[in-house]
Amino acid sequence: MKSWPKTPAETVRAFEHSVPRAPAVVRKKMFGYPAAFVNGNMFASTFRDEIVVRLAEDDRAALLETAGARPSSPSRRLTPISRRKSRARMFPASGNASCSTTT
Repeated sequence: MKSWPKTPAETVRAFEHSVPRAPAVVRKKMFGYPAAFVNGNMFASTFRDEIVVRLAEDDRAALLETAGARPSSPSRRLTPISRRKSRARMFPASGNASCSTTT
């Protein structure tokens, strides 16, 4: 069985830097990729060479206007952010996450 490529170290470092250090945030692996959870719900993860975030509809629409962001498939609830095009910082709130980008 062919395995999925691992997340590059640079992307893992960016993910670790972006996930907030808060008591409610639990970091663990999901399908072998780093992920972050609040109340048992994943709000961010890496997948291959991307970072994906789970967002509310309004937050997702705003993020999709950012260079490098796109909806993922099959779930439109996860939005990959290219590490080459933007730098994200995630803030979980009420079981969801919002995302802002910085240069």
